[in-house]
Order: sequence, then C-alpha cells, then structure tokens
Amino acid sequence: MNNNEKKIYLTMALKYFVLVGIGGSSNGARAVYDALRKPEPEIEMLFADTVSLVMLERIIAKLKTA
Repeated sequence: MNNNEKKIYLTMALKYFVLVGIGGSSNGARAVYDALRKPEPEIEMLFADTVSLVMLERIIAKLKTA
C-alpha cells in the first residue's frame, strides 16, 4: 500500500474528529469549520470545549454509535 492509498483509507474510515480546547483554541477552529463545511460533511467535527457533563456525554454517545 503506497502513501496515497493509506490517506484514502484513513479518510474513508474517519467519521468524527474531536477537537478539545477552550476559548480561542476552539473558537477559531469552529469559525473556520462552520464557514467551510459542506451541508453533509464526510467527517463531522465535534467540539469538546466545555466542562459541561451533558455536552461531554453527548459527544461520547455519538462516538459510540460510530
């Protein structure tokens, strides 16, 4: 398997990308993601940018369904 085949395989296997950060480290990435994402993104970006137990439970539940 060459490098291009590996990249295609990894892209196809990746369903979620979780960004962990608070404040500016998360807000900038969220702004770019929201501005450039497709209506049906191939890879959904999840933002763990809070200490809220409810939000973290939602992210974990979504990851378990992958």
